[in-house]
Amino acid sequence: MQANRVVYVSNSYLDLAPEVARVADSDGLEARSVESSSVPAEGAYRATWVLVSANPAFFAEPAVRAAAMPIPPRPDLRVWTDDYSSLLPVLRLGR
Repeated sequence: MQANRVVYVSNSYLDLAPEVARVADSDGLEARSVESSSVPAEGAYRATWVLVSANPAFFAEPAVRAAAMPIPPRPDLRVWTDDYSSLLPVLRLGR
């Protein structure tokens, strides 16, 4: 049984969620994005996370379903591997 994973992807300069989703899909997994709220008084700031799971029932859980959003596919992205990775397609240039 494969465990669920959480990947922290907050970045002002890189849009990493679509790449994580692409890698997950290539491994037969599903991915959804979650954004946490900012509560500066508690030292908590907005963050973006990607949930990855092989278990579709995980994404059907009420709390997960309420918070997790589909990640729009980016057909221009290639799956990152040991032999290929490029930051250029995920750079936030005026997006």
